[in-house]
Amino acid sequence: MSRNLKDNTVQGVNWSFLKVLTTNVSQFLVGIVLARLIAPDKFGLIGMAMIFISFGNIFSTFGIKQAIVQKKNLLKEDIATGVLLSLILGLLIYLITYFLAPLIALFFNEDIVTNLVRFLGLTFPVKGLTAVGLGLLMREFDFKKVFIVSFTSYIFGYGAVTVPLAFFDYGVWALAIGSLSQATLQTLIVLFITRNKVSIGFNLQSAKDLLFFGGGVSGVSIFNSISGKVDYLIVGRFMSANHVGLYTKAFNLMRVPLIAFSHVLGNVLLTSYSSMQDDKDLLRRSYYKSIEIINLLSFPLLTGMAISSYYIIVGLYGVEWVGAVQAFRILCFAAFFKVTLHSSGSVAKSQGYVYAEALRQMFYAIIITVGVLIGAQFNLITVSIAIVIGSLSFAIMMFRLCLDIVDGEWIDLLKASKGGIVLSIPVALSNFITIYIFDLYGAPYNYTIGLFILILVSAISLFMGVILIPSKYKGKGLKWIFNLYGKYLPDKINDIILGFL
Repeated sequence: MSRNLKDNTVQGVNWSFLKVLTTNVSQFLVGIVLARLIAPDKFGLIGMAMIFISFGNIFSTFGIKQAIVQKKNLLKEDIATGVLLSLILGLLIYLITYFLAPLIALFFNEDIVTNLVRFLGLTFPVKGLTAVGLGLLMREFDFKKVFIVSFTSYIFGYGAVTVPLAFFDYGVWALAIGSLSQATLQTLIVLFITRNKVSIGFNLQSAKDLLFFGGGVSGVSIFNSISGKVDYLIVGRFMSANHVGLYTKAFNLMRVPLIAFSHVLGNVLLTSYSSMQDDKDLLRRSYYKSIEIINLLSFPLLTGMAISSYYIIVGLYGVEWVGAVQAFRILCFAAFFKVTLHSSGSVAKSQGYVYAEALRQMFYAIIITVGVLIGAQFNLITVSIAIVIGSLSFAIMMFRLCLDIVDGEWIDLLKASKGGIVLSIPVALSNFITIYIFDLYGAPYNYTIGLFILILVSAISLFMGVILIPSKYKGKGLKWIFNLYGKYLPDKINDIILGFL
């Protein structure tokens, strides 16, 4: 990898990580407040509406953003055509959603869903105006501005709107109004930042190029949305709004490390991998390195989350959410397989294998649908088990596709995962021992305190694992990370840590 590309990629990862970190912390804190102001069944109602809103978002941009990032030679005509296509598609999808809203409400037997879907559908044309602008920022590795857009729109568009409305007992409408407010503010910021780069117009060849690649991306997104939302849909149809609320909370909490690590690298790596279209050896090494880094960072965290699930749910959200504990624990195992999917997807998209990825997403959606249909006849535990099975199947399919693309081998892929597995062992042992002591001598009177103790113990055990476990077992990924960021520490501390790594 050239130094310029490496530096751009690292800077992109830094800003993307800051974006995800600040957004996650904000969402986490806002989520805790909202969970105490709004009942689980209200979250269930918004979850029902968002199933179809998320699906509509796919068609409202039709992969235009990714097409802008991936296209080798981007012309002004491509940019202008992309803006027009995104706007037209957003308006069209809103009209379709508006007339389908009563049928969606009928499906769930919840009349209020009609107005929720129609209101939230306004985000389609609004978000459509941001697709090209965000694509241009990503293509130019300007992830600093992407961070500004995301963080500002969430804090001032969602948090500052939703929390006061929830406090004044607007219930589910507080969540809906906040979502539209966030989308609107995001669009205004993107349009301002890219005002000298975007225009509106139409070119037939540009439309064909954008829609062909965008069609493949949309195929991936469609089946990804089905596999990602069909569980909510089925739970909402065959169970209750309360079950949807509990399951939504468990699933979203499980997604924290996915967003924190895999999504960070996934967004940047699509841009980075797209510049490696003529260097397969570089692409292969970069893919293995991304897998190693993601697993090193996420596996220990997921291990601690799975083992300490009771303290996490009850300590953060209160005893009324205890029904989400078992589902959350099982879903953490699905996250082990999900966490690398963004990196694998970036390889496929960057090299033009969007339709091959879409086919695998289709099989994944089928597996999830059948599994959750069966699981919903019992309880949330069996639904969560179906998600684990589907996630494992899809991970294997995507690994196989990427190995074919980069001419890689399974053994090298497994070696890249070794470090994350090894560092998960001390975290698992420390959590089991701490919880055993709690059970033996009595848990802290406050589960939030118990959670804090578990977090502290996990951090200490992970640090000891990093220091004491030989590098031949934990791999070279930690040293690679520290070589990038250790320069910010004093030289003596830097030398000591590098000696252990």
